[in-house]
Parts: sequence; structure tokens; C-alpha cells
Amino acid sequence: MTQPPTDPTQPAPNQPAPTQPVPTEPTAPGVPTPPSTPPAAPAPGENPVDPTQPVAPPAPVESPAPVEAPAAAPAPTATPAPAAPVAPPAPAVPAQPVPSSIDTPAPQDDKAKLLPFYLVCDVSHSMVESGALTEANNILPSLVQALEKDPIICDKVRFGVMDFSDDARMVLPLCDLLEQTTLPQLEGRGRTSYKAAFDLLRTQIERDVNQLKADGFAVHRPAVFFLSDGAPTDAEPDWKAAFAALTQYDKASGTGNRMYPNIIPFGLQGADPRILQEVIHPKNPPERAMRLFMADQDQTAASAGRSSGSWSTSPRAVRAGSTGA
Repeated sequence: MTQPPTDPTQPAPNQPAPTQPVPTEPTAPGVPTPPSTPPAAPAPGENPVDPTQPVAPPAPVESPAPVEAPAAAPAPTATPAPAAPVAPPAPAVPAQPVPSSIDTPAPQDDKAKLLPFYLVCDVSHSMVESGALTEANNILPSLVQALEKDPIICDKVRFGVMDFSDDARMVLPLCDLLEQTTLPQLEGRGRTSYKAAFDLLRTQIERDVNQLKADGFAVHRPAVFFLSDGAPTDAEPDWKAAFAALTQYDKASGTGNRMYPNIIPFGLQGADPRILQEVIHPKNPPERAMRLFMADQDQTAASAGRSSGSWSTSPRAVRAGSTGA
């Protein structure tokens, strides 16, 4: 059976009619254009969205906080080794004789150096009979007068007085002579023991030098002004051995008396110069040698001491070295 021709403008049977476009009205600036398709119905529990309101921009997504790397585990601490046991302190070593300045340098401050000076006087009966003891007793007042005129020397010299006969005694310990209100008077007694004088000199010098150094001073080589009018009454081997113990020192081996003094003998009336020559120390080398003084009509013991420079700090008095550190 022939079908009638179809009208293209009419919908086909059983087909929905085409949707006509809905004209849109222009929107005001800033007002969003509503969607052409109606929004879907909100799901249960959701708030309905007003299509006329602007849609809020999505909240910015925060970057996740940086994850800190786990702290490194602390390095294992080494277990300290047990402390070694502390040894008990060694017993104190007795003080040894102080080395001379040949071995240890002296302080730069010259005011810190002192010269120990010993007046060693024979007080045997022959000294009384000859009148030499009276002369010897005039030496200390003469020294005080000389020191009052020279305070620089006074600051650098300490004086001690020793007498000897059968024995030896310190009648004035080492001191600043200007600080003494009274001076000792020498009195005659006994015979003439050089050995007693040299033995006491050795022990006294060692004691005095150590004390001065303990007080903070450097010490010049001690000087001894040895006054006598006669020959010793000791056996010659005895006094010479005592003299050697006082004066001998070997630097290379360190043996002997490191604090040996310079000795300047002075022969009073009737003294034998040949004996007193043996008491000079040192004798060599010539540039360091001490010398002998003998009394004569124009020279007393006091004037000889001043002229020899034995109680000064001049090079002549200390040229054999010093015991200062």
C-alpha cells in the first residue's frame, strides 16, 4: 500500500517534538549568566543552591606542612676509661745549696742583688798585747761613716762580724749595718785557730746565702776581710784542709763548696805575710785574683778595706762571680 508523502515540517509519528531554544535576556554586568540547563535537584541533606548567586571560588588548598626529617640518633658516647690512680705526693726534698749565677741568671733589677760581707777578726791574746785589737774595733764605726756617705753601696751590702781564737763566733749576724743602734766590741781571748774560723765561715755563708735567696734576693759572691796579726796555732794540715773545704769548687763535676767566698787578708802588726798569702782566694786567674794588704805606718785596717773595694759592689769585689739566681 502506498504511503502518503510526509511533510518535512511535521514531526514524525512517535518522535518527540524538537525543543525550541529559549531566548535569553541580556544580563547586567557582574551578574552571572544562568545555566541553560536547569541544575539538578539537591541531594537529600544538602542546601539548595541559588542559581542567581555567584558561586564562591573554591578554597585554596593548603600545602601540607613539610615533614621534618627525624633527628639523627646521637652518636654513642664513648665510655671514659677509669682514671689512673693518683700517686701519693713525694716527700719534700731537703733544700740543696743554691747554684751560683754561673749556672743560673740573676734578675735584671740590680737593686735585688746583695753582697754578703764578713769581717773575720783574730782576737787572740797577741792582738790585745800589740794593740791591734783596738784598731780592729775601730773598723765598724769607720764602715758606718763610709756607708752613710754612699747609700747606694749600703743598699747592696749586708755585713756580718765573726771573731776567732780557740773557737769562732758570729758576734754580729749578717745585717744592714746602718740599722744597728749598737756595734759589738771585740774582746781578746785564747789562741789563733784558723781552722775554727774557716769551718764556721763555710756553714755560716751557706746559711746566710740560702736565707737571702729565700727572701727574694740574688746574692753576689760573698766577700771576707780576714784580719790577723800572727800565724795560726792549729796544725798546718788541719787549717789548710779547712781552708780547702771553704774555697775549693769544681764546676765541671759540681763538687766542693759552690758558695766559696772571695777572701782578702789583712796583716796587722807582726803578721807573717807568707802565711797570709796562702789565705788569698782566688789567686788565679790574674783578672779575678784577690790581694793581700799589710798594715804600715800610713794604712790602718779600715783604710785598707776601703781602698781594696772589698765592701763595695765594684767589679773587683765581685769579679769571681756570684751565687745569685
